Amino acid sequence: MEKSALIDSDVNYDWNFLNYPIHTVSANPEEISKEFAILLIHGFGASTDHWRFNIPVLSTKYEVHAMDLLGFGKSPKPQDVEYSGSLWKDQVIAYVKEKIKKPTIVVGNSLGGYAALAAAAELNELNAGVILLNAAGYFSEEKTIKKNMLQTSVETVAGIFLKKYCSSTFDF
Repeated sequence: MEKSALIDSDVNYDWNFLNYPIHTVSANPEEISKEFAILLIHGFGASTDHWRFNIPVLSTKYEVHAMDLLGFGKSPKPQDVEYSGSLWKDQVIAYVKEKIKKPTIVVGNSLGGYAALAAAAELNELNAGVILLNAAGYFSEEKTIKKNMLQTSVETVAGIFLKKYCSSTFDF
């Protein structure tokens, strides 16, 4: 196995998001890959420590980054921010554009999976791929609820009935 750069155990706040210092971890192989980097995004209630065993192995061949999402780990937990999937998606996008600056495979676990997928969809040429681990779906506060449960149930039952009736009558 090739030698990996040591992971700095000191707290690193060399990047800001929304004027808040964000804790990040970076590790590089002796010869940095020019093709792409890897960004690791933790899940709910976790931090960059989630990736402590993955970073040394991955960094033997790849440039690897991890960050604590705003509100988690060693990053600040401001009270004037509305926490949402959109916030963390924007944080991932900003980090790739401002710090990594090259195509990136975004790896996300749980809540980080949602942020990774949503960010990758907007990264365009900076998106080298996405890896999802037990990914979360969209957040309920971000989904517009247009119907109540009764309306949804009635429409579902009516749809099943009509499909069955119409398909046998009109030969769909």
